[in-house]
Order: sequence, then C-alpha cells, then structure tokens
Amino acid sequence: MRKIVFRHFRRDRKTELAEYLLGAILSSTSQVPNLGPGVHRSIQNERHITIPYILQKERPRECSTGMNRFCASDRLEYLQGLVTEFQDTDSEEAKEQILANLANFAYDPRSMEALRMLQVTELFLDMLTEENENFVEFGIGGLCNLSMDRECRDQILQSGGIPLVTGCLSSHRDETVLSAITTLMNLTTAASRSQTTDGAVVQSMLRFSLTQNPRLSNLATVFLQDYCTQDQVDKARELLQGHSQSAVGIPLPKD
Repeated sequence: MRKIVFRHFRRDRKTELAEYLLGAILSSTSQVPNLGPGVHRSIQNERHITIPYILQKERPRECSTGMNRFCASDRLEYLQGLVTEFQDTDSEEAKEQILANLANFAYDPRSMEALRMLQVTELFLDMLTEENENFVEFGIGGLCNLSMDRECRDQILQSGGIPLVTGCLSSHRDETVLSAITTLMNLTTAASRSQTTDGAVVQSMLRFSLTQNPRLSNLATVFLQDYCTQDQVDKARELLQGHSQSAVGIPLPKD
C-alpha cells in the first residue's frame, strides 16, 4: 500500500482515537502493494495517507456488530466535526491534517454515505486549484479513494471534476500524479471517456510511460493499454514527436 507520510505531531491520550478509527478501516480492507514490474491490471491504487495526528473528538460508541464497527450516526457526527473544523480554522497546517484524515476515511466504504452527505467530494475538488501543494495532494488522494464508489464517481462527474483532475497531471509531485491517473481511470465511463482520454491526457500518459519511475511508468502504460484506443495512442505519439516538454507544458514529476 502506498502511503503519504505526514510529519509527527505531539501526542496526547486522545490521539488513541486515530489508531482506533484507522485500525477499523485497515482491518476491513486489503492492502494494495506498490506498483512494480508485472503489476496486475485489476489492482486499484487507493490512496492511504498515514497521519499520526487527529483532531480531538470523543470516542464513538461501539455497536453490537463488533468492536471495529461504529454506529452510522457516530461516524457521521465525527466526520461532520472534521468538516466544520476545516471550515472554521485559519491554520493551513490544521487544514492539511484534516484533509489527510478525511482522505483516510474515504478509503473505508462504510464512510461513503456520510462523506457524500457532507459534500466532501466538493471540498476535495476545491483543493485541486489551491497553491498549497499539500492541499492538492491530499485532495486528489481523497478523490482517488472516493471515485471507487459509483455514487461518489457520479458526483465528481456531475460537478465537472474531470478538468480539475486532469490539471493534477502537471504536478511535480509523483504521488499527486499517480492519484490523478487512477482517479481518471475510475471516472472513465461510456459517457465520460472522451474527456478522460482526450489528446492532452494521452500525450501525458505517453510521456509518463517513459519515465524511470516504475510506479508512474507502469500505471501510465496500463492507462494507455486499457483505456485508450490504438488510434488515440498513435495520434498522440505523432504529435509528441520532436517535442521536449510534456503535453501540459510542465516537466515530468521528479523520480
């Protein structure tokens, strides 16, 4: 499983809630390995963001279905607290922490309904145009997880999210680019394919497929083979011949 590691913060007794909640998430999902040579194409690249800090909230009560199961009302209340805190705080550092935690909860299918109700999809989309690169990275990481859910995927599409996600392909951060590619895969439907595989996207994937970063090159290759037609690839390759910069005018992410 690929992880975005956030720096450590001072712990106190209530940070056990972070371990308690994230433990519940990880106990119900299988880990996703780093992409490498020979990666199976069915592997989806959910983004799990490791962060040892969580805003101080009371421990949700346990339901009778098991110690790692939270009542839906408690889960909603907790997530509402995170969203409210994000809206109220002026601290960028605090906002980063909240975004990372929300992105982690987007990894858990049991959180999807609450996240949709709280319009966290819109919050993540808003982050993609921020100057703070951490905001962008955590926002696209959250969208990558949410887009695995059909209803969340439809929300992203209805909100015009494809151009915002595509814009992340120009990031210098490989984690941001990896999340963007996977999100585009998840957003591809019969109706949206013309947008998720337009000429600029295919050209970018061709360049990414040539990078020395194996995770990026493998994922881009899968995108080209499984989501693009040979005609699209041939046209994009022809347009790229003789050009030294990426399709979006930004150098490739640093390996």
